[in-house]
Amino acid sequence: MRLFIVCFILFFSLGIFIPQLLAEENRLVYDVKMGFMTIGRAELQDKGLVKKDGVEYRHLSVYVNTKQFKDREDIFANEMGLPIIVERDLILFGKRERIIEYYNQSKGVVTIVKNGKLMELSPGPGVENVFLFIMKNRNGNIGRLNGTRINLPVGDYELLVRDGGRVRTKAGVFDSWLVLTRPSKIKLWFDKKTGIPVRVAGAIPVLPYVLSLIKE
Repeated sequence: MRLFIVCFILFFSLGIFIPQLLAEENRLVYDVKMGFMTIGRAELQDKGLVKKDGVEYRHLSVYVNTKQFKDREDIFANEMGLPIIVERDLILFGKRERIIEYYNQSKGVVTIVKNGKLMELSPGPGVENVFLFIMKNRNGNIGRLNGTRINLPVGDYELLVRDGGRVRTKAGVFDSWLVLTRPSKIKLWFDKKTGIPVRVAGAIPVLPYVLSLIKE
């Protein structure tokens, strides 16, 4: 009986702490590249479940740091992995902008508050966020994405999966699957063995940056 109680306490403790530890370790770090030049770093981190205004969300933190462009995003997603609130602190060529995006997933409306000004987009229900999409599909069956669609605030795209060949980064050399959009917008290279996203192109609007994996 005593052994049972000890095991129960141990299991209960692990049940509390393991998700937190996993959330802390669930991060990807990238070089930010433009052409052959490395110009900064980027980090994606799944911080697990959090409560915001009394509602439970999955919290994804994104930080991109280059000399010309800095972007800190806190993305709060529902149980389906779709964004509900995105808070951004953005510096582009020295100009700072604070942006909050509110996603009404049932109506398919995105309300954007940018430096106190309001703007609305209507991309339709099931609006995705690129970084959330990357994180929730890591370690998954990448082939199943072929022929599906991704609905982004800027448009709806068909997803195609192709052999991505060998991708070399500071984290190693990877045989990859390439997930790309039609029309061309985003390219994602996932390691065939682990499903880890090793290269990302087109996820940062306006700027032609490529993220290249440093470590998992």
